[in-house]
Amino acid sequence: MGKYIWDYMDEIHIEQFKEADKSYRVEKELEAPSYRRATILPYRTTENPSKGFGGILDMDGKWIPESGQHIVGADVIDGYSVDEVEESDLEVVWFGYYHNHWGHFLTEMISRCWYLLKHNPVEEDFYVAYAIKSDTCSVGLQGTFKEFLNILGVPDERILLVSKPTRFNEINLPDISCVAGQWYTDKYTAIFDKMISECQGEGYEKVYLTRLKGKGLASTQIGEKALMKTFRGNGYKIIAPETLSLKEQINIFSSAEKMVVVEGTLTHNVLFCRNGIDFTVLNRDMGNNAYQPLINDAKKVNITYVDSHLAFFPTFAGGPFLFYFSDNFRRYCKDKGLVCDKYAEGKIRLHIKIMWYFVMYLQNMTTETIDRWNLEDKYNEGMMSRYRFYRTKLKDYDSPIERKMRNGLSRVTKKIFGL
Repeated sequence: MGKYIWDYMDEIHIEQFKEADKSYRVEKELEAPSYRRATILPYRTTENPSKGFGGILDMDGKWIPESGQHIVGADVIDGYSVDEVEESDLEVVWFGYYHNHWGHFLTEMISRCWYLLKHNPVEEDFYVAYAIKSDTCSVGLQGTFKEFLNILGVPDERILLVSKPTRFNEINLPDISCVAGQWYTDKYTAIFDKMISECQGEGYEKVYLTRLKGKGLASTQIGEKALMKTFRGNGYKIIAPETLSLKEQINIFSSAEKMVVVEGTLTHNVLFCRNGIDFTVLNRDMGNNAYQPLINDAKKVNITYVDSHLAFFPTFAGGPFLFYFSDNFRRYCKDKGLVCDKYAEGKIRLHIKIMWYFVMYLQNMTTETIDRWNLEDKYNEGMMSRYRFYRTKLKDYDSPIERKMRNGLSRVTKKIFGL
């Protein structure tokens, strides 16, 4: 296990993080049984969005439970009968279901890939078969997702998308090597060790990963730019992963001695870092990412969490998130010898960003979003106490001069936009 530093977190949610500080590694023998004339089923939804049907049927039409999978909030719990089946003479290894989200990909979709460490699809003449999670994804493996398999020795022409029930001559079914947030085996970490060994080169000692280049993310990462400038001014190389190939990313991650990231999917990239890396996570919301503690344990990360956000209302992965120069962030910078005050934003810009935060909140937190992610049940309890906590952190926000400034901004906004 690595080391956690809690010194820069607020008391309102620190216990959630401490409870997750434990070992997730298990000793488990993994196998890859082979099934003759078995059938891969495309994903099928149920009335309950947290359940799905699919996986593999054996030659007698019986569902193979080991072919199930947890993916993007849903568990594949059973198969289903089919009237028409396409026939194939190919031998395949079952990758599982796919959704084009990098964080879920790393934590839920690649745990059978340990099989590729000892088996080469070209030399042994097999294909890697997968199907899309059709209710949340409409495209097949592309870009860095496909490159992930390429690095493990699977050329594009050996990657097979199954869109109809298909009976194959032989299906190899590797056991899963990790259950996100619950346990992992050494074969899971071996996947990333292999990829790191394939992507060596010159990198940077200190790296900051930003989300601001991601499509549609800049308007939900409100205030991150000022934090990013702080680290750039203190010698950190700013990296937007989506602008690089996966090989380039892995080289940079594995070469870094210190890395700073904004909480979310970016934190999962520590899987490609050296064990024991000095890792700082800038929290963007209350609560702990359920998948990250397992990853921290797997990589023996020396991790510091820094609360550098205002979270007035409950939200979900789509944000918005509001970053600012909190007392925690300032203390962190002081203790680390980082210059930060010169990069802090003034009160006028903070006011504008708070207003933008509320605008984006209304835009993102629709009734459809609340229903899709079951947020009423998740956030029902204690919502107002949460608002009260973060409201008081603004301190002099309600002083007479602050009120006058807000009233002036309000009049100007009304005049410009005709409100």
